[in-house]
Amino acid sequence: MGRIKGLKRIHKNGKEKLISPNLIDELLADDWKLGKIKFAKERKQKINEVIKGTSYSNATKQKIRSARINSLNIDDESAFPGYNKMACEYFRQFDDDNDTSGQYAVYGGGEFEIKELGYYPDYINFDLKLIMEFDEENYYKNNQLHKDDVQRQKKIQAIYPDFKFRRIREKDITNK
Repeated sequence: MGRIKGLKRIHKNGKEKLISPNLIDELLADDWKLGKIKFAKERKQKINEVIKGTSYSNATKQKIRSARINSLNIDDESAFPGYNKMACEYFRQFDDDNDTSGQYAVYGGGEFEIKELGYYPDYINFDLKLIMEFDEENYYKNNQLHKDDVQRQKKIQAIYPDFKFRRIREKDITNK
């Protein structure tokens, strides 16, 4: 099958689907023209339908991650990876209780980047040889950690085999 100009192939549930590569941009532009700050519910649904079921190879995921990190470093000096304020409070209390100083967002001097992976662990302490990840409930399905997060942990542990890896589940500290 020849390539149709202006259309992009997306594999969805084993089937090819041709969409306009600018569809999402077009939807965003419509909202911008209308002066809307938030997307209308219908628009969000359309965007989700386009993206839903799209899967990427590990190599593509790494390229996307690297591009995002580069954009954080180049485009905006004030830009940084997302963080959870509750996690930062937890890590600050951990450091206070253990008379130590780890690296993490907000109080810990900013998140540490594992350059080989393009990952930012939530907390790393080189003195204690400890890495901690703070998991919100959306990281779990049927009480099981998502497999992508399990794979991420394995990759981090392969780079830092001498470090202890500790997961903190949000509901365990908030009694939800």
